[in-house]
Amino acid sequence: MAFGIISVVCVFVAGGAWVGFAPVGGAGNLLGLVFGILGWVMGGKDLAEIKAHRMDPDGRGMTQAGELLGRSCTLWACSVVASC
Repeated sequence: MAFGIISVVCVFVAGGAWVGFAPVGGAGNLLGLVFGILGWVMGGKDLAEIKAHRMDPDGRGMTQAGELLGRSCTLWACSVVASC
């Protein structure tokens, strides 16, 4: 969940909402992309572990939210970086 939230903040604040807002815009988009990929991959692995009953299912909702944020922010950051 944390990586997903960090990726959204990086992309939105550092340039995703205001493309080319500041010199940190490009770095923020790249950081958002990195954290988004990490959230997407780690969340997906945890969801697979929960589904296989090797991990406690109590955190399924938070894991799904983090994986979704990571996935959506990765795609968002890719589109922002590609449009520059």
